[in-house]
Amino acid sequence: EARAPSPPKRSDPVRAACWAGVALVLVSALGVCALLNWPAVEIAAGRQSREAYLEANLDVYPIQRWVNENLPPDAKLMLFGRAVHGFYLEREYMWGGGHHQLLTPADFAGPDALLAALRRFGITHLVLDRQTWRSVQTQDAPFERSLRELLETGRAREVWEERGYVVVGVER
Repeated sequence: EARAPSPPKRSDPVRAACWAGVALVLVSALGVCALLNWPAVEIAAGRQSREAYLEANLDVYPIQRWVNENLPPDAKLMLFGRAVHGFYLEREYMWGGGHHQLLTPADFAGPDALLAALRRFGITHLVLDRQTWRSVQTQDAPFERSLRELLETGRAREVWEERGYVVVGVER
C-alpha cells in the first residue's frame, strides 16, 4: 500500500519565528482596535458621559439637544443641508433637501409658495447647516431667496444658532 510522502518537518526555530509573527500581528490588531474604540471604553467605564462624548464628537448634536429641550413636543422640523442629521432628534422631522419629490420647484417660487408648502406638511421649524444658512444669506436661488424674504418680513425668524447650525421658526 502506497502512502503519500509527508511534508518535511520544520526546525523548531522556524516554527517559533512563524508563531512569533502570528502573535505580533494579533497583538498589533488588538492595539489598533483598542485605539479606535477608546472613546467608547471611556463611556463604558463611566469616565465620560454620553452627552460629553456627543458634544465633543458630533458637530450637530448641540443644536439637536437644544431642539429637544426647547421646542414643544408637537414641533415638526424640516432639515436642510448635508451636515444635518436627525438621529438624536426627539421631534418629528423630514428632510427638506432634494432627496425626494415632496417639495417641487413651484414650492420655491416665492416666499408665499414656500410658506404654503411648509404649512402643507405642518412644518413649524427649519434646521439648517452652516453651508445652507450662508447660502440663504448670500445666494439668489429660489429656495434661498424665498426663505430670506420670509425672514425679512418676519414670517420666519431665527430662534437659535449654535456652531453654525440654525433653527428657524416658521409662521403657522
